[in-house]
Amino acid sequence: MAASNPAIQNYSGIVDRGFFRPFLQINQSSPFGTVWYVTDWHLRNVTDSSKVRDSLDATAKAIDSLTSTVNQQGRTSPALVHVLPILRII
Repeated sequence: MAASNPAIQNYSGIVDRGFFRPFLQINQSSPFGTVWYVTDWHLRNVTDSSKVRDSLDATAKAIDSLTSTVNQQGRTSPALVHVLPILRII
């Protein structure tokens, strides 16, 4: 029996409905009669990234607006100095 090779694929899709349908397609021209088995199906880091991204974008815009207001007043807020780099990394 041949050794198995894990196939890892990352993809994005709509997951805010509470379910999704994985799809596996195996193309084979020969030998006929071969049976394929899919084992060890793993799902990791399943998140609704579009909602997270929208939330982070809104937060970043709010902080940019606040930074602009603080800079217009000629003051520097120590809290903003610590928060801004964290949001930019995410």
